[in-house]
Amino acid sequence: MSITTKILRKIGFSDAEVRVYKSGLKLGPSSARSIADDAQISRTLAYHALNALMGRGLASKVGAKHGAKFQMESPERIKSVLDRKQKELESMKENIDLVTSELSSFSEKNTDQPNIRFFQGLEGFKNVAQEVLETKENRVRSLASIKGVMDTVDRAFMKRWFKEVEKRGISSQSIWSAENIDADFYHSRRDLRLAPEGMEFPNTILIYDNTVVVFSGGRNIFAFVIESEEYAKTMKEMFDQVWKNSRPPN
Repeated sequence: MSITTKILRKIGFSDAEVRVYKSGLKLGPSSARSIADDAQISRTLAYHALNALMGRGLASKVGAKHGAKFQMESPERIKSVLDRKQKELESMKENIDLVTSELSSFSEKNTDQPNIRFFQGLEGFKNVAQEVLETKENRVRSLASIKGVMDTVDRAFMKRWFKEVEKRGISSQSIWSAENIDADFYHSRRDLRLAPEGMEFPNTILIYDNTVVVFSGGRNIFAFVIESEEYAKTMKEMFDQVWKNSRPPN
């Protein structure tokens, strides 16, 4: 996958939209059939993509219904698409507190009962990571498989996450496997130790408040969250014992 395709996918373009847009730019004004053939997708899918691109202001149609040709707008227009999306997000953000408050009123969670949530896929993984930043105790303990996490999310996301931890003044104790040490993610403000020899972490476990989070490493992307006062207390005590037997990095 090219860097252009990756970026367009990240800002909301479907795979078909990316293919159609690239083919349309290459061919110039063309029929849906020609664009579909060049993009190597079905005509039905090409029409859906063309309509989506027209909705974004990145394509236009000229001519009669059966002889219509489609033309892609300049790639410079993509910036205006992003600007509009950013303004929409800013507008939504202004009302998010009201929405959150209203939706929370429908949920009368009994906090005395354990609650287990499972998330599959990259977005779920990232959302759970953001959730951790809302810690009330302002302290996070982690048994970290940095390599496993890096096989799942990009370095840019991880750097932003660590920077946010520091910005919020969250106390972060981390135990890493020796082979997982990564200088890019070590900062003197974070308390870091290496696990005892022979101890490895295929997954990453974060413990905070009354919550334990497990993040997958590698191809099967998932995260699950266990909210239980007793279980969190047990994991904290286990972590503290491992911490005593761990060593600072050289």
